[in-house]
Amino acid sequence: MTKAALRRHIGAVAIVLALLAGVGFPVCAAASPVLGQQIYYEGGNVSVTVLPYDAGYTSNLYLVSAGGPILIANSSQVGKVVDLGI
Repeated sequence: MTKAALRRHIGAVAIVLALLAGVGFPVCAAASPVLGQQIYYEGGNVSVTVLPYDAGYTSNLYLVSAGGPILIANSSQVGKVVDLGI
């Protein structure tokens, strides 16, 4: 096998391995904290994690639905995870 053919073969193997690595490992979705904005649901599972805070007051997170607002969590419940379902 010539050097050029060997380079092409190694390149092809590297590309195949890169593609397999990308397809073989599922990627979990993550989001950055959203402060003071509306969040829109576009499908998939939704969960909320209460993060630590430095404020001298507590704040509440509500889910607004047709039946009225539903309290999800407040900022004093650090570490609480709420699964909102699909």
